Amino acid sequence: MVCVAALLPVAASAQEAQPAPEPNVPRTELKTDEGPIQDPNVPDNLLARVPREPTVKAPVHRYDKDDYPTEIVKRPLTLPGEMAQVSLDMPLVWHENKPTLTQILRAAFGITRDWQVGLTYGFGLERLSSEPGLDGYQAGKAFSVDGAFTIIPQALAATLSFAFLAEPDEFGMSFAVGVPFKLEIGDRWAIFGGNDLLRVKLKGVPVDPTDPEYNFAQLALLDHGSPSADGRLQLNLGVAYQPLPNLALFGTFGVGWPDFGTDQQPYSLFYGVSYTAARRWDIGARLGFLRLDHLGDSFSAALFAAVRI
Repeated sequence: MVCVAALLPVAASAQEAQPAPEPNVPRTELKTDEGPIQDPNVPDNLLARVPREPTVKAPVHRYDKDDYPTEIVKRPLTLPGEMAQVSLDMPLVWHENKPTLTQILRAAFGITRDWQVGLTYGFGLERLSSEPGLDGYQAGKAFSVDGAFTIIPQALAATLSFAFLAEPDEFGMSFAVGVPFKLEIGDRWAIFGGNDLLRVKLKGVPVDPTDPEYNFAQLALLDHGSPSADGRLQLNLGVAYQPLPNLALFGTFGVGWPDFGTDQQPYSLFYGVSYTAARRWDIGARLGFLRLDHLGDSFSAALFAAVRI
């Protein structure tokens, strides 16, 4: 017992001599000052703080048969579904005191509001002054089957037609393509064009049912042993103004490349007026020149009318 008692003070002294354990405190690392922290909810651009209405582009209105517009500048490039239209165009060309007259009948039907089919028929050529060796009236015998498709509503379409000349001695066939377009400017103005852009001969002559005089001239070349034209390229551009809902004024300018050549290019210029009666009827007239370099020979005046059902 004495030995154990003697050892106790020694053990206590040894325990007192050992250093006390360090407290278990996590170390904190020092960080460098990085400046003020940007609030992610505060935009850099002060203008972005201004509340804005979301921009939503209004869809283009698609006209139906019941709301087909009276205004020409607002009309679609193809007829609405289940609408039919018949039109008659009667141009007179002066030809330096040797006037000629023709009638062009067109019929079109809207299968849908994007697809349209139709027919074009040229009645013939009436020579209003007697000319030796030429008949006073010569039947046109030319017609075409037409199709049109809307690419961009109210703005762009595509057309394709196949024309035929049912002449007993010479069968003719051609095709024509166009890219009719329209740019509406406000409620009263429109820029348009692109009709009958390209015509190409497939057989015989490059038949144009709207121009019997041109067809007869091409047939005359074949009769004399000369080749007919391969076709032609035509660029047309027009402007329409709508002072009243049922009254429109328009002007057109065109340049052509007959037989795809650059010699003696014809430049045309026309002005006209159209009146819409009872929403279903259009009547109008136009004056101008088929060739600005031959004013006396190419002066033309025309009456036209259309009805929709």
